[in-house]
Amino acid sequence: MDTGIQEQSTVSSTPDQPKENKEPETLGHLAGEVCLAVHTHQALRLIRGRRRTAEKPPITGLFAFASAVNTIWQAAERGDPYALWWLIKIEAGIEQCREHLNDQLQETEFLYPEAEVLEVDTAGSEHPSRTRLAFSNPYAYRAAYMLGEYDMLVRTCYTLIFVGAGEPGDLQTIVARAGHHIRRVFAIPQSFKECPIDRDDIHQNNERAQRAVELMGPLPEEILNSDMLPLANLGNQA
Repeated sequence: MDTGIQEQSTVSSTPDQPKENKEPETLGHLAGEVCLAVHTHQALRLIRGRRRTAEKPPITGLFAFASAVNTIWQAAERGDPYALWWLIKIEAGIEQCREHLNDQLQETEFLYPEAEVLEVDTAGSEHPSRTRLAFSNPYAYRAAYMLGEYDMLVRTCYTLIFVGAGEPGDLQTIVARAGHHIRRVFAIPQSFKECPIDRDDIHQNNERAQRAVELMGPLPEEILNSDMLPLANLGNQA
């Protein structure tokens, strides 16, 4: 007899077993976005840099600095002791500059009026410039952080000038001096000369070693003996 009800198929009480995935699990590279946001024209100029003109000398910007450091970074990975020396110079330059910026920032913060009298917020752009960063070495990111600190110092100084809380000439000198410190750091890679060389060449004092000494000076013993190495992790520091 047709009851109008379809006969249900028998359902097994045994739970389905997960199918074994025979293909190896693979993960892509870790990725993320890094942006540098600045509020001042002074900091923005040091990101972009400036080409040489008939009236003005060139200014090495963050991107030119990062490109030059990347050349040195790759040479250091190949075992070039001179490249290691230059990375140490860059490392020291960035740290010294950041110390200067932080010292100046602490000094200028004392000039802010008492909060009970006048509440002053540090000036910022209504439309800050955001620059996406995609560098191949950590020193470029350290330099970007340094630029961010410089931007904050410039904002602080001009805020104090605006509210009459400091001597304008002194504050502008602080800004100019800080910019000089950054440009000096950005100039460090420019004195590196590509000269394929390793420690064996130095020990043998061969033609490549003599050429490197001629271009960049004698290599310090602590670099040659690996007693001093960059803090950043390199594939080859031996």
